[in-house]
Amino acid sequence: MKRLGPHSLRAKFLLVVLGGVLIPLAVVGVWLTGSAARSGEALLTTRIDTALDQVVSEAGTRWVGLRAKLLDIADDSAVQRVLGDVSTPRPRGIQSSLSVPNAGSSSNLAASLSSAMTLRRASDGASWRIVLAANSGTEQSPPGNPALVGEEREGITATVPVYNRATGALIGRLESHLTTESLVPIGAGGPTGVGAVLQVVDRASGTSLGALPFDQTLMSRAAFELGGERWLVRRRALEEPAISVAAAAPLGAYTLPFQDAARKGTLAILVVALGALGVATLLTRRVTRSLEELASATHAVAAGDLDRRVAEGGDDEVGKVGRAFNAMTESLRNMIRQLSQREALVAVGEFAAALAHEVRNPLTSIRIDLQRVEEKLPGDSPLRVQLGRALREVQRLDQTVSGALRIARSGSIACDLVDLRVPLQRAIEVATPAFEQSGAALDQVDIGSGALPVRGDEAALEQLFLNILLNAAQALDENGKAGVTLSTENGSALIDIWDSGSGVSPDRMKKVFDPFFSTKRDGTGLGLSVARQIVNAHGGSIELDSAVDSGTTVSIRLNLAR
Repeated sequence: MKRLGPHSLRAKFLLVVLGGVLIPLAVVGVWLTGSAARSGEALLTTRIDTALDQVVSEAGTRWVGLRAKLLDIADDSAVQRVLGDVSTPRPRGIQSSLSVPNAGSSSNLAASLSSAMTLRRASDGASWRIVLAANSGTEQSPPGNPALVGEEREGITATVPVYNRATGALIGRLESHLTTESLVPIGAGGPTGVGAVLQVVDRASGTSLGALPFDQTLMSRAAFELGGERWLVRRRALEEPAISVAAAAPLGAYTLPFQDAARKGTLAILVVALGALGVATLLTRRVTRSLEELASATHAVAAGDLDRRVAEGGDDEVGKVGRAFNAMTESLRNMIRQLSQREALVAVGEFAAALAHEVRNPLTSIRIDLQRVEEKLPGDSPLRVQLGRALREVQRLDQTVSGALRIARSGSIACDLVDLRVPLQRAIEVATPAFEQSGAALDQVDIGSGALPVRGDEAALEQLFLNILLNAAQALDENGKAGVTLSTENGSALIDIWDSGSGVSPDRMKKVFDPFFSTKRDGTGLGLSVARQIVNAHGGSIELDSAVDSGTTVSIRLNLAR
């Protein structure tokens, strides 16, 4: 497996995944963790504020009721008589008992007071202590009754003015010491329902009313740490009575559920992130594997290995690139093969020209000598038959050499009207001894009768058929067979020359028409190359179909002349 380098395409893909997916997921995880604390704090703050609003509302309602009762007492005739009778002034600060039989629900009021009330006259400041009676018929307070007098408890002093019922003038004030519990229930949790601790502060004196389970100064802060836990503090103030109410509650009970959910969410995000990274790794491996193969094949092609191919894959971009690469290398191979063939053909042309020059001079001498012999032979000499045959073969060979030289030099042919059966029949006659020499037989010949006109060079066509027939003879062993079939199809002549020889392997099929390529040890490799060049010069086509141990068939198609 190829190592994942820092600059590889796969590493860049993974960095894209990390930057585009995992980092945002990590940010979401951090945000969830932070929002857990914020959500718990916001929830606790809302509940404390709601509870404080209820406490303050309850305290205001209770104060209205208590103040109404105090005003009833201030309006009592006994209180009016004491404060309005200035003839018998009493020394300031001296307290005495005074029964208020018409005070109304005095027992209920006394339950809200920590001691008796005090009357103060406006004119001279004289004061009287009022002891509420248990019932309306009693002039004196029952001594030692803790419900009526009792010990003074923590609370606030409430003052209401006393006006003369007749004149409306201010004649004094009624002072009452109200217990804290009469206004606000004190205790851990209290009426808030959020596990809070309440604190009531008398704003007039700055005194904290009631005991707290921790240092009272902590309640002056917005938040504090106690026992390793964070507490939140919220406050409300009342104008009348002049008190402040504060509530403090621990934050842990509210943040733990959110933190637990945040931890689970973060864990889920981590699992999803790891899964996404794993999937991205697998997917990028599949994608980059094809690209790595393509890069490796590109380097191989650059080094000269034109046979390298890559997997084409699917219909995505990578598959298209793979198909384009294979098509490019195939085209490059064909182009190089064509260039090689052209170079080889140039060499063949030069070789054919040199060969033709070397062959034509001796042929000329041979023809002249044979003609002289023919002139000196008697007319009835039996040697004239063999001599005439020799002269015809010399003439055919000269024409063949001249045609090959012309094709090699220019690639063109003489456009004469030729009966195709004539050069084919001559090639069969010339090649028959080659079959007989190898112990094979060219006995399945079907070329029909009647002229098949084509435009071309008769000698070149004879050379074309002779080259193929000689290749067939060389491919046959003893008792081997070969045949020639001539037919017409759609204005074309079809010539099939077949043999039952050993055939050609698939890896050699692509090179059989290349110059100088031969499957025989002593072959020149020019027979099929020259044959294809002659066919191309005549505007036809040539194909070879072969299989190992199944023989070979060469099919030639030439256009018939109109």
